[in-house]
Amino acid sequence: MTGSRRDPSVGWKYVGHCAEGDRFEIEGVNVWSEKWRSVPGLLAEVRDPQYGQDFRFAVYEIPKGNTILRFAAGEFSVNVFGFYVPEPG
Repeated sequence: MTGSRRDPSVGWKYVGHCAEGDRFEIEGVNVWSEKWRSVPGLLAEVRDPQYGQDFRFAVYEIPKGNTILRFAAGEFSVNVFGFYVPEPG
């Protein structure tokens, strides 16, 4: 992906996976019921904890009160999404 960057100060912690549209909460927010705002050009380098495959997932934000919920998400396989949250390094 041209113009993409990785923030080396941030690691990513796996928080789970689900089928697209299934209820999935991060910090009490059901991500599928909210609008995701992409963080342009920022990618998370992550590893599928079950199969050990490496992925580069887009990073998203959802406004949550006075804060921003930031997470990385992408498809492990057809209709199965993995979710990660930042873990400062």
